[in-house]
Amino acid sequence: MNLLLVVDAPLREIAGLQRKAARALAETARSRRVEATLAVSSTDLLPRLPLTLETLACLAAPCVLSGPEDLLEAALPRADDPPPLGEGLRLLVRRGARLLAAGGALDTSGDAASAAEALEAVRESDLAIGAALLLAAGRWGRDEISRDALLAELGRPGGSGEIPEGPLSRGLHTRLSWTRFHDVVSRHAAALTFSPPLPVPEARREVAHASDRFLEILRLFEEDRLGTPLPTWEAYVRAVARRFPAASLPLFAGLSDEDGPVSRRAARKWPLAERLAPAVASLLDWDPTGFALVPALLDLPEGTSREEQRRRAVELAARV
Repeated sequence: MNLLLVVDAPLREIAGLQRKAARALAETARSRRVEATLAVSSTDLLPRLPLTLETLACLAAPCVLSGPEDLLEAALPRADDPPPLGEGLRLLVRRGARLLAAGGALDTSGDAASAAEALEAVRESDLAIGAALLLAAGRWGRDEISRDALLAELGRPGGSGEIPEGPLSRGLHTRLSWTRFHDVVSRHAAALTFSPPLPVPEARREVAHASDRFLEILRLFEEDRLGTPLPTWEAYVRAVARRFPAASLPLFAGLSDEDGPVSRRAARKWPLAERLAPAVASLLDWDPTGFALVPALLDLPEGTSREEQRRRAVELAARV
């Protein structure tokens, strides 16, 4: 659930109003066990509303709960603008963390409820993957149904069965095998329809396959966004560190290359999505051999159990 609160108040009061409203919404959302986000804008700032995925979702289906019917009119011209790539990363981090939580619940309880939650996590992951492909290609749609149609167009070169050239040739989808691209597009379409319950073993397989899709798309998305190859998750951390030069403090254990050391304290100042993405990826990866940086990225002591790392990653992802 995404809410946009439009207030007639001075700019200096917006931050305080947002904190107060966010606390109230969080309490309501917890009691109803739903996911909810809130953005606050003054009426004067509506034409310059930040293009987050949450605000775009509000503009895509402008249901004014309280206020004049034309309340959002000043912001509607922006509803079709694609959000920045950083929004795609935020979405991938949140959905990857939900896959982590679903896999943990299946391992712990292994009951019908955890299987149902796992299938919902898979569905949301597939929708996020489709959104990432579109953002990387510079395309966007107001809702999931329109994005599904745009995804199909990415691979429709006049019936030849290959990724098209020309305007649709930009984006990470051009680097996918046709089999993987077809898998991503078909899974996105399937996520828009009802999925019947599955036994726990099959739910585990669905989470494993979804994690595999997620890891490939996250890597390619970030290679495009950062403009550098990311053969390992350690390389991913180095690429992020180069964007936020470190101070001369003790480096992450085992992380030092020609760019110099990366301080643990400096990493705390990285945008949360960029700090969490390699950590979530490593925790989802079936073979994260040699990746010892997860505790540091999550600001946990060395030697913290994998279960505690997973719990911390899920907790932090809710703030992205």
